[in-house]
Amino acid sequence: MATATNNWIDPWAAKADKLMSWTLVILLAISFFIGFSNGTQYEALAVGVPALLFPLLLAKVLPGSIVVRVALAAAFMVFSALFIQQTRGMNEAHFSIFILLAFLLYYRDWKPIFAAALVVAVHHISFNFLQANNAGFYVFQLGANYQLLVIHALAVLFESTLLIIIANNLRQETNMIGGAPEEVVKIATQLANGHLNQVIEVGNADKGSVKYVLKTMSANMSTIVTHIENMTAEHEKGNLDAMIDLDNLHGSYYAMAEKINAMLVAQSKLVHKVTQSIVDFSGGDFDKPFDELPGKLNFINEAIKQLRANIKAIIEDIAEMSLQHEVGNIDASIDTEKYNGAFARAVVGINAMVGAHVHEKEEVTQVMRALGDGDFEVQIQQYPGKKAEINKNLDRLKGKLKGAVDSVKWVTNEHAQGNIDMSLHAHLFKGGFAELVTAVNVIVAGQLELTEKALACVKAFGEGDFDAPLETFPGKKVFVNEAIEQVRAHLKALNEDAQLLA
Repeated sequence: MATATNNWIDPWAAKADKLMSWTLVILLAISFFIGFSNGTQYEALAVGVPALLFPLLLAKVLPGSIVVRVALAAAFMVFSALFIQQTRGMNEAHFSIFILLAFLLYYRDWKPIFAAALVVAVHHISFNFLQANNAGFYVFQLGANYQLLVIHALAVLFESTLLIIIANNLRQETNMIGGAPEEVVKIATQLANGHLNQVIEVGNADKGSVKYVLKTMSANMSTIVTHIENMTAEHEKGNLDAMIDLDNLHGSYYAMAEKINAMLVAQSKLVHKVTQSIVDFSGGDFDKPFDELPGKLNFINEAIKQLRANIKAIIEDIAEMSLQHEVGNIDASIDTEKYNGAFARAVVGINAMVGAHVHEKEEVTQVMRALGDGDFEVQIQQYPGKKAEINKNLDRLKGKLKGAVDSVKWVTNEHAQGNIDMSLHAHLFKGGFAELVTAVNVIVAGQLELTEKALACVKAFGEGDFDAPLETFPGKKVFVNEAIEQVRAHLKALNEDAQLLA
């Protein structure tokens, strides 16, 4: 809607032009009706048709322009003059002047009213003069009358003045709206329904109409929505400190954005508090207090309390189960009925893991018992993954034990065949097995040495040396010394007896 009456194109006037054009068509029809009634149809044809066609042509070419408004207003008065002429100055025909002047109020513009009043003044003055000179033109029914002319002029002047004042007031009200009321209402309805992307066109000079205010409000609301969308996008990226930019916002918009920012700050603080509580939990601090939250936010307190209680319960149950296992109750487990959801699955997993380790220990114990009983062919299931080290180590142990036994059997067999210098190959073993084999070799060597010393002494006896020395053996080996000494004593006694007989 144009904001000034001197704008070249006025959308409101363009709409009014259509109504006025149809009014001209009706006026032409009335003129022809009068003409066919009293034989003045040629006057209607000569004056009425041009008075209709010329304004219609202008309205087609220049819709909404001041030229069209003035042309239509002048055409209205031409038809009033035509009615007066056709009725030969009938008083009732003059009524059309006042009626059509009132019609022009629809333009909300003083110029067409002024133009129409000017045309009426020219018509009355000129036609009154022509009627006075009997030129065939009529303005008053009883003939030219200057007194009546003044009365009509004053009436037109009064109505025109009043209509111009009303038109200006209506124009001001229209300018305050900024457009057609239905258009502005539609814009306001769209804004009320949240449609902020509509295009609102206002004049360059319009800085205070309702339509301009709606456009400004739409821009402000769009700015806030854009800020909120940008802030939401930043929060989705993890930038929880993103806020609405308060610059260029005023009044309630500023207060609303400020409240939203305050709410975001509160939510951000809450997120940080909850996160810190989770961090404390992850660090093993389950006793750090969490501030009581108001209203419906209290569900967070309940959730944290439940989480804390469940985790602490699992820790306590694990500690108790560990204690029971330390004192030998290896069948102790956690009661899964106390937990739900993932906690229950975790407890079941812990029980299963501990049970698996207990079962593995039992299997290994059975194998060790079998090995201790000399069963070197005992088998154990193949464990997966890194547990396969159990199989490798047990196989290595069985191999070492079996190797040691086989070595002893081999040496025993060799000694049975007289190869008494054969010994176990200690270099083939490591650690305790090497010590064991070395100890066996030492024992066998000690026995061989004892035997060799005793036999050397016996050999000396056989050669007549009954005084051959023999070291005293320690411990229970002294029985060898006792036997040798007994033999020595008997041989010496026998030798002495033989010498006496000789």
